Amino acid sequence: DVDVRAWAGQEPKFQEAIKVYKELLGLPPYFENEQVLSKISKSSVKKELLQNTLCEVFQELLDATYRRVRTKDRRGDVPSRLIVKEAVVVKNLPNFVEYVRRREEIRKQCQERPHPSTLLNQLESRSVCKTFAALPSGKPFHQVWRESHDLPNDPVDAGINEFYLFHGTKPSSALAIAEGDFRLDLAGSNAGTLYGRGLYFSESTGKSDEYATEDSRGLCCMLVCRVTLGRLLYSDEEYPNTNDLVRRCTRGENHSVLGDREKIRNTFREMIVYDTHQAYPEFVVWYSREM
Repeated sequence: DVDVRAWAGQEPKFQEAIKVYKELLGLPPYFENEQVLSKISKSSVKKELLQNTLCEVFQELLDATYRRVRTKDRRGDVPSRLIVKEAVVVKNLPNFVEYVRRREEIRKQCQERPHPSTLLNQLESRSVCKTFAALPSGKPFHQVWRESHDLPNDPVDAGINEFYLFHGTKPSSALAIAEGDFRLDLAGSNAGTLYGRGLYFSESTGKSDEYATEDSRGLCCMLVCRVTLGRLLYSDEEYPNTNDLVRRCTRGENHSVLGDREKIRNTFREMIVYDTHQAYPEFVVWYSREM
């Protein structure tokens, strides 16, 4: 019997066709050809351990976005620093394709119906997403990642409020999300739902670490996700009208909520989406807490 996938992977013309198909799907080049030839199933999800040099970049990212601040969601002492032990890039073909599809829908909606508060980076300068901060190399994380893998374009687009954001959870949940997807029915199981039942992200690793738990090795796990916020709904209310926020994002013209607790409580800002396809968990970062 002939292994069609193995044969196709070696044929130059077929390889070129796969390359074109990957570009049409919007897949980064590091997604494997075998995944494209596989059916949309578990076999099309792969994980790759990143080299130490890229782990160092993740360390710089965690350092740049960490604030040692306590909130009511923190259990135990607040770490002085988070130490990266390893990082994995997730190649989840079906999830990424759905993410790109939803992102482009939002892009079109933002272009068709602009709004005064459409863009996070058009608010006052302090509001620029903290994951866009320059690392010691002088470049932001997304640019370093692009150059390390020769990506044709930036992996995120600030023009539609697409950013890398953090999501902390227990290790088993992080792996389940990476191999499957986020689940809205589990939203709030790790903490409250001040802004409704949605997917909560932070620009600060200090906030996301509050929801992480240690495994048997004493390591915690954090997801670094691409998130398309689109036309955001800004909230600096101490007690927001949760139902109104959710309704305006699920049935109105907004795509996400920015809850600014940094402004009113001097803690953190949170970004919330109510559609699982607006987030793609691209990296799993394992780390320890330094007290």
